Amino acid sequence: MIQKFKNWFNEHTIYLAGVDGMAHILVNVLLIAYLYKPLGWWCIPVTICIDILKEVIDMEEGDTKKNSKHDIICDVIGIVLGILIII
Repeated sequence: MIQKFKNWFNEHTIYLAGVDGMAHILVNVLLIAYLYKPLGWWCIPVTICIDILKEVIDMEEGDTKKNSKHDIICDVIGIVLGILIII
């Protein structure tokens, strides 16, 4: 039963988020987790600023292949998961 859930979860999260989206989620979870100890709850606005800066850089590069809405959604999911981990 647990293995079926793991397989379903892996298939659908990669399908919905894609590899790039999963990278955004993972990076944000790690940023929250690692920055929490030295910065406390300031890790959240610092992570948000990093995400915004990355999107600004993507817009400046003018790469139309990058989907910023998708990236932002994955960033928010990663931040929420990171907060859930540190609570």
